[in-house]
Amino acid sequence: MPFIAGFQPIDDMVMSLNATHPESKETEYNLHNLYGHMMAQRVYKYFEDKSDELPFILTRSTFASSGQYAAHWLGDNFRNYSYMNYSIAGIMNMNMFGIPMAGADVGGFFGEFDPELTAKWIQLSQFYPFARTHSNLTVL
Repeated sequence: MPFIAGFQPIDDMVMSLNATHPESKETEYNLHNLYGHMMAQRVYKYFEDKSDELPFILTRSTFASSGQYAAHWLGDNFRNYSYMNYSIAGIMNMNMFGIPMAGADVGGFFGEFDPELTAKWIQLSQFYPFARTHSNLTVL
């Protein structure tokens, strides 16, 4: 039986999570998120060999302990108070998973600009390990 997330089967949209990788005999379900970790690791090692300076790599695709190679960005979010609150838990979760340099799009990415919300979000972001403004100019 295919893996079903919630009520929506996803086997028709992506590689089946039940697929078995021949060399490791592991399922896609167990290995899927390792791709981002291995990609960050390889990019880090490439740039580390090219320079005496430590590289800064920012990604959304991470796995536990990826923090030794890359910073994690929580992804595009919405300009509302709920997403500002979600960012706190998201960053703390990344810290528990061994990714200390994590952050959210300060002020939100999608939605209408709200000066009061943006000011509060900037105040909150002073406590983020990684903070940046990043927004979409179109309104949803």
